Amino acid sequence: MSTRDMLHYLNIHHEEDIQARIAKYLILHEQDILQLNIVQVARKCFTSPASVSRAARNFGFSNFEEMKRDIHQSVNISNPRFTLRLGPEDLKLLSNDAPTFYQSFAQQIADTILDTAQTINTKKIDELIKQIIQTKQAAFFGYDIMLDAVKVLQNAFLNDGCLTRVGEAHKDQLALANQLKVGDVAVVFSSFGNFFSMLPDVYHAIVDSPAKTILVTQMASTQFTASFDQTYHISSKLNAEAGSYAMNFLLEYMARRAYVLSRK
Repeated sequence: MSTRDMLHYLNIHHEEDIQARIAKYLILHEQDILQLNIVQVARKCFTSPASVSRAARNFGFSNFEEMKRDIHQSVNISNPRFTLRLGPEDLKLLSNDAPTFYQSFAQQIADTILDTAQTINTKKIDELIKQIIQTKQAAFFGYDIMLDAVKVLQNAFLNDGCLTRVGEAHKDQLALANQLKVGDVAVVFSSFGNFFSMLPDVYHAIVDSPAKTILVTQMASTQFTASFDQTYHISSKLNAEAGSYAMNFLLEYMARRAYVLSRK
């Protein structure tokens, strides 16, 4: 479980739901939660310590202390360099000359998409799609916002009569990885490698499984390549400043191409 998963819980539950109330309080008060004990949090949320402890377990944490440490860490690493890929010079330009930054950012996105179009050809993409269509069961994995893009691809395959699986929360991805068997295909979509650093247990469960394993990444090279049966490098160079537009472009193309290939 991660803070993102807790946000997902907040999105689909009424704010008067006890666990939603606890999650909301902890996220909004992440600066203070390390100094708060379970009794204090329960009092602030107008509930009991037992309810707070139960919420921690339901959110996938072993206990309350682990939950508040994870929330504190997740919120504190959310700075522009990591979440928006903005370095000091980018921030300075964005603050002082927004139109120039805007045009530069647009050019970076265009360049990285064109690079992907030239790096991975349509035959390789067809090969990947056919493996997904023809397998007994295909499972998709990703981290954070990558999961949103992957779910679009999942829906496209479903419309084409091909059922794939995506684990949304950490615990769901781990359970899905542990269920992989001979004949399955596991595809990890990771633009810049956050999947490996944030979900190492899921990664190890995938590569240790008997399923065929595939990595799709924007990184031109990665230390994790050797762990997979196949790797699709979709970019010739790392362009983190442009974000995951190259991967989104590829997934959008795959969704459209799968429609045609599933009918041949």
